Amino acid sequence: MKTIYTLILLAFLGLDANAQWTQTAGPIGGKVKCITTDGNSKIFAGTEGGGLYLSTNAGANWSRVT
Repeated sequence: MKTIYTLILLAFLGLDANAQWTQTAGPIGGKVKCITTDGNSKIFAGTEGGGLYLSTNAGANWSRVT
């Protein structure tokens, strides 16, 4: 019985995690491996083989950081 409750709980936790992601138009440069923000308006995304990208408008546009 305890196993059933655990599985139900895990199923509900998985549903909530998908609701927070929003598709954006980039960054173009490979798979995103890490993402962070400065707490204000800047979003940084590290990509696999593509380098570091910056967005200052909530992910609408991305530019490569050198």
